[in-house]
Amino acid sequence: MLYPISQQNLALWRSHHDDGAIAASDHHKARDIISLPSKKPQRVEPKPLLSSENTLATLPTYDAVLDINSLGQEAIDLFEQNPNLPGIVIRDRGHLLGVLSRQKFATLTANSHNKTKYSYRSLHLFHEQIPDNFLILPLNISIEKALKMALERPVEGGFEPILVQGQLNSYRILNMQDLVLAHTQIQAQTQQALQSAQGEIASKTQQFQKTVQELQQAQQQLIQSEKMSALGKMVAGIAHEINNPIGFIYGNIQHADAYTQDLIYLLELYQKHYPQPDPEIADALEDVELDFLVEDLVKILKSMKMGADRVRAIVHSMRTFSRLDEAHKKAVDIHEGIDSTLLILQSRLKATPQRFRINILKNYGELCPIECYAGQLNQVFMNAMSNAIDALEEACEQNNNCDYQPQITITTTTDEAHVTISIADNGVGMSEEVKNRLFDPFFTTKAIGKGTGLGLSISYSIVVEKHHGQLECTSTPGQGTTFTIRIPCRLDA
Repeated sequence: MLYPISQQNLALWRSHHDDGAIAASDHHKARDIISLPSKKPQRVEPKPLLSSENTLATLPTYDAVLDINSLGQEAIDLFEQNPNLPGIVIRDRGHLLGVLSRQKFATLTANSHNKTKYSYRSLHLFHEQIPDNFLILPLNISIEKALKMALERPVEGGFEPILVQGQLNSYRILNMQDLVLAHTQIQAQTQQALQSAQGEIASKTQQFQKTVQELQQAQQQLIQSEKMSALGKMVAGIAHEINNPIGFIYGNIQHADAYTQDLIYLLELYQKHYPQPDPEIADALEDVELDFLVEDLVKILKSMKMGADRVRAIVHSMRTFSRLDEAHKKAVDIHEGIDSTLLILQSRLKATPQRFRINILKNYGELCPIECYAGQLNQVFMNAMSNAIDALEEACEQNNNCDYQPQITITTTTDEAHVTISIADNGVGMSEEVKNRLFDPFFTTKAIGKGTGLGLSISYSIVVEKHHGQLECTSTPGQGTTFTIRIPCRLDA
């Protein structure tokens, strides 16, 4: 049964036309009717992809449209009733304004207060808070070219849905994951055809799985490397900009301290040899409180030197963490990389209204310099520690015990050929099911907008494939989690 609704209400349907066109009459009818809330649209799978010539017209798309004057509750209902819907097209009297993605919508309505507030207001409030640099692609563009253009977007927009422009000025929404899946299928079909032509039937399945896995890893590495590259460049740039002025300040503080001591010594000599100064000088000495000034000036210079030392240490840690000038393997101090990562995460370790400060316990062993890819290994430390902090924050939310002290314990040991780094927390822990999928690409237990499911997958690739080591996780629900990184002290040439 179908129910008529107003012009401002939503028209949603999943379309899959060979010619990519939406007839004007169908478009009008869809804006006048909507299915019962309990009836969900069926997913239409893409057709088998056989070559790189396939276009976006072969992919399934969503047509979800709301007028800018519609209430936020309509968007809330739509996303809740259709969990696979990636976004909604926003129009104003027939003119395209932008795309309200599920991820950004979930961020704006993350708590019940915001959700209630937005539900009774028009979508103007949402549109003002979302960027207008959305990607529009023609229906006849190839899937390979479309994926390349999508991956060239800024990191923060890498997983945003794409608008596909059809005929009659119609726009449909393409899920980024559907595009990646289609591209993967193209590569798989190509590889399968080559194997069939060579007659290697016995090894076809194994090679196909390996090719798909390599392609998925390459795609996730591309996405994650863009983010880490941007972070590394930003950190290195900030460190470089700060390094010069702080070096100037640090160097001059030493001279200023020496000059101050000379001036104080000179004043003491004057006081010794001329104990009875001129009345005007005596009045001036009383006004400026010379004794207090001399004592406080020494303290000020000492504080300035301590502050300059602190800034220099931060700059050094930032440069150590980024390691942009060390793309090749090199013998480095593992403890230095861990400490620089902790300094980068310092703001997340501080006490908040929801929890105590996270204590860091270091059990460092005697390690010789380890030959590794330092920048990538720092990325592994960052991912492991970030997950530990997330687990501790979740434990604090669930734990009503005022005596609970969140803690991360970092232990390093070595034998003749390997070094082992253990990062343990006393957080919520994880179930066996979650632990078994922990290193799978795109798997995450975090809320929408808080994680991509790539961090630990990339970390596993760095440790196992790049460093020929092992990355393991042990966890007990309610007690905590331990990540263990074991790598050889020297990489084979």
